[in-house]
Amino acid sequence: MSERIDFTQFLATLRAQVESQATIDLRMLTDENHTLWIGVRAGRIESLLFGPRRGIIALHYLHTIRGGTLLLDHQIHLPPTPGLPDTSTLLQLLDQAGHATSGSSSAALPQTAARSGLDSRHAESILARLEALLQEQVGPIAHMVIEDWLEELGGLQDEATLRRFIDGLTREVEGIGDARAFRAQAERLLK
Repeated sequence: MSERIDFTQFLATLRAQVESQATIDLRMLTDENHTLWIGVRAGRIESLLFGPRRGIIALHYLHTIRGGTLLLDHQIHLPPTPGLPDTSTLLQLLDQAGHATSGSSSAALPQTAARSGLDSRHAESILARLEALLQEQVGPIAHMVIEDWLEELGGLQDEATLRRFIDGLTREVEGIGDARAFRAQAERLLK
């Protein structure tokens, strides 16, 4: 099978494979050109990858998936991913990812932003504009870079963290795009 489906349809297909006790690899090449790969053996989810991320860490990034092309392979190519919860728990977590707001890094902002001095609405606005600026410099990997730095810093708790975030993004642009222009535009967002 190779057809364009949305993430909800992917989850329904996964659930059907689990319920039928199938042994299968489900792969989705997303619209954003990432690969989601889930290995099911005898109805148990044993493997989970999203791009370079494995297991529970990969779950954090699935809210970005809008849809893609589904590929089913009745051979298992993935080794088991250590530390995965049981299949029913994984299905619940995948359902939550499917219901999350897609396409915006601001969905990844932790609740602590509002409680620790940085207005969450202001932070979300800056984050969206930073992602747009970053995409001008590094292209479609901008979203992943943003997510990685949010994870590294534990979110955007205050203005100091926001400045470290911009420093990190600027380092990512060096050698790929115009880091100086990116920093100048990013700094203007803080004023």
